[in-house]
Amino acid sequence: MESLYGAQAIRMIQLRRLQTSLSTNRLQREIEIRVWWNVWMWDCWESAGSCIRQQLTIDPGFPLPMEEHAFEQLDPDSDDSDSITQQDMNASRQRGLWAQMIPFTEVVAPINEIHELTVQNCIPDAELFDKIERIAEKLETWKLNLPSTLLVTPTNLASYSSTGLGRTLVALHTGYHHFSQLLYYQFLHRSLSTSAGCSPIVIEYARRCRSHAADLSNLLSLANSTPGCESRWLMVGHLLAISSSIHLHTLLFDDDDDQITGVKKMLKKNFEMMMELRRYWPGIDLAISRLRVFHRTCQQSMNTAFDMDHWMLHFLQRYAKPISDKYATILPEIDHHAAHLSEIQGSGSDGQVQAADDGPWVDWI
Repeated sequence: MESLYGAQAIRMIQLRRLQTSLSTNRLQREIEIRVWWNVWMWDCWESAGSCIRQQLTIDPGFPLPMEEHAFEQLDPDSDDSDSITQQDMNASRQRGLWAQMIPFTEVVAPINEIHELTVQNCIPDAELFDKIERIAEKLETWKLNLPSTLLVTPTNLASYSSTGLGRTLVALHTGYHHFSQLLYYQFLHRSLSTSAGCSPIVIEYARRCRSHAADLSNLLSLANSTPGCESRWLMVGHLLAISSSIHLHTLLFDDDDDQITGVKKMLKKNFEMMMELRRYWPGIDLAISRLRVFHRTCQQSMNTAFDMDHWMLHFLQRYAKPISDKYATILPEIDHHAAHLSEIQGSGSDGQVQAADDGPWVDWI
């Protein structure tokens, strides 16, 4: 149903030719701009998740969304002839929360392309690392250039939540960490290699993946404990599933007791947040089911579970579809690392586990 509504929205803005025929009324114009960018963002996500061609392309001259507070203060009767300098208008557009989401939304397709090329085994390491570095530079440049008012700090969270924009600020940084963890995900498996192929850059990329997964879990936990910043939209379920799978990698392969203790806590928190989402979105069961299958895959063959293959591609990208068992006939591996999966049974609160009613799925929590 979401795909149907999204396709209808795309066709409507194409028929309206919003990119070339914006209203002269300033408020109506800004509404049209924001509608176009929102549909474009949906198109980016949906095309990636469904493996279909993206429908909308960006005109370099098309305006960014205006800063949110400035948008809310627009006079319905004003038009483009009213006095306002272009410099002030451009500055307002650079400071907006929605405007800041656009640069890293543009990396969705390139990241997916890297995953596809890796699975097809048709990209040499030199080219792979070059593509990774270019996307990483874009993401880090975006972060470094963020205005101080758009950073996640207690002061900013309180300020934005008081104006109803706390959740949007959290969504901004959630996207940054999610795309970053996706960018480096394939190096989790490669970092375990004992061959010469496990270079220092592979180790560094795997470290970044784990770091962004931890930052994502901690950010969402902080947001959900801050009134006005709670992140309770359906897509969070997929983000938490990916983050949890990365924590599972640390749990299985890290020998540092502090690291293991930390990821156990984050896994527990992620599970609790998914159960909280279930109160609002029954569809969260799909993300829970996908993570459950991933956990079972780790039990069956932990040494190959994180390999970037077609199954992993499906897990990372096709978030709107269920995922099948990777090893239907392989018996579980037993060693001291895999034992960690059962050591943390029952650490979730009893009420939440009972509410989940997911049987064996919660045994690693």
